[in-house]
Amino acid sequence: MKHKINKKPYNKNKPLVNLFYKKKYKNKFSYFIKLSFFLTMLASVLFSSQLHALSFPDKKGKIVKSGENYIIRLTDTKNKKQKTLEALFTVNASPISCFNVIYDIDRYPEFMPNITGTKNTNVTLQSTHYSFETKFSLWDFNYKIELEDKHKGNTHILKWHYIEGDFIDNTGSWIIRPNSKTADSSLIYYRVYVDPGQFVPKWVIKKLTSQSIPEMIHAIRKLAPVYQ
Repeated sequence: MKHKINKKPYNKNKPLVNLFYKKKYKNKFSYFIKLSFFLTMLASVLFSSQLHALSFPDKKGKIVKSGENYIIRLTDTKNKKQKTLEALFTVNASPISCFNVIYDIDRYPEFMPNITGTKNTNVTLQSTHYSFETKFSLWDFNYKIELEDKHKGNTHILKWHYIEGDFIDNTGSWIIRPNSKTADSSLIYYRVYVDPGQFVPKWVIKKLTSQSIPEMIHAIRKLAPVYQ
């Protein structure tokens, strides 16, 4: 006796719907193998969407990388040539611990990707200046920035402004606040705009977004609990 699953006609334009139609399958075994595969893939997609449930507050730009509780995107920059890179991620540590890691610039060469040297060049009540030495693939860049930090309750903000160096521009910020979805953890928003003043190959941008930024996130996650 033939196994009847559904009497509706087979429609070649609706492959997912056809999964439940008998006409496509020669026997029960092939049907249930196909169905099991479909349900497994569906469960994987649903689990992945929960794992990467973070989202930016707007729909601007393009998501270029996502992983375990982090997402990275590129957005257009108003009146600028280059894209702005943004990352949103969580860390299992308090906001002040995360801030202390990010503000420990003297140790950046030890844990931040592409940074080979830093030097504090000026500290006053009004500002802090740092010089950076960086190496990325075939390029070496030296530049100086001014840091500005603000604190309001459990929210900590660190901004930097470009002063001089091998770039045309290099500005960005960190915003660190409590993660409302998980106790004793932080939600970090990272933004950086860099204009090197020369053509940047797509593979360089791809490497930055797919490798360097995830490495940076991993380093902060690893060190933040130690800075409690």
